[in-house]
Amino acid sequence: MAVDVYTFQLRNTPYRIAEGAVAAATLTAGTLIAHEDLIGIVNQDTAITETFGLIYQADKIVLPIATVSGSAVVAGDRLYFDEANNQLTQTATTDIWCAIALEPAALTEVEVTCYLDSTMEDSDMLAALATNTAGIATNVTDIGDNVTDIATNVSDILANTALANDVSKLHVHTQVVTTSELNANEVLVAGVVGRTYTIHGFRLAFAGAFATLTDVRISDTFSTEVDAVTVAVAAIGSGGEIISDALVIANVTIGAGFDAALTVDEGIQLRKTGSDGTVGTAVTVSVFYTYTDA
Repeated sequence: MAVDVYTFQLRNTPYRIAEGAVAAATLTAGTLIAHEDLIGIVNQDTAITETFGLIYQADKIVLPIATVSGSAVVAGDRLYFDEANNQLTQTATTDIWCAIALEPAALTEVEVTCYLDSTMEDSDMLAALATNTAGIATNVTDIGDNVTDIATNVSDILANTALANDVSKLHVHTQVVTTSELNANEVLVAGVVGRTYTIHGFRLAFAGAFATLTDVRISDTFSTEVDAVTVAVAAIGSGGEIISDALVIANVTIGAGFDAALTVDEGIQLRKTGSDGTVGTAVTVSVFYTYTDA
C-alpha cells in the first residue's frame, strides 16, 4: 500500500494511521472500511479521488458490530470485518480477522470495545494469540482464573494509575449543521448527568461564506460556555476546512476546552457569536472525544 505510515498519540491511547490513501468512492468520517490491505476508521469526510487517513490500529476503540445474536461477546473473542455492512461480526466465514474484544457485549448490542489491528492476519505473534483465544475466554492460568477476573484487574489498574475512563473509549460524532441550526446553537452531543466530555480533535468544513457572523465555536453547553476552538469569520472566507491537526492557523484560536475536561453534566455544541450567519448553507463538523462518568 503506497501510503506514509506514522504513529501518533491521542491523549494516552496509541493509534497508527495510514495517510495518503485515495478514495475510490465518497467516504464519511468514522466509517469502518477496507482499503487495499488495511481495515480501519476513515478520519475525515472524503470525496472521490481525494486523499484520506485510515486509523488501522488502536489499543482500545469502540466500533460498530452486527447485532449480537446466539451468544454474547466476551473479552478475548476474535472479531471479523463485515465489508458488506462496514462493521464487525462474530462470524468468521470468509471475513478477515481484524479485532479482539476487550469488554463483553450483551445480546442486541450494536457496539463493542475492542483492540483493532488489521495486520493481525499477517502477524506471527498475533496469530499465536489467535490460537489461544478460546483458552483465554474460558480459563488461562498464565493470565488469570477467568476473563471476568482479567476485566476486574484491568479496571483496578486503570483506576490506580488515574487513567480510568479517560482513555477507555474514543468516540467520533459527525453531523451536517444547517445555517439555521448554527444560528440557534446546535447541540452535537447531549449532556449526561455526572458525565464529563473531553475534546481531542475536530474538523469543520464550511459550505460557503458566513460573512455576517463574528465567529463559529465548538463549546460545551454550560451557561458560560467553555470553548474548544473559535474560528473567526476571516478564517472561513468563501468556504473551507479547519482541522485540529494544524493548530496554528490564522484567525483560529484553540480554547481552554480543547484536550481538557469540559463542564460536568454539559454536552458539546456548535455555536456562533455576532449576527446570524447568511450566504453559507451548512457546516460539516466532526468531533473526536472521550468522556468520564462520575
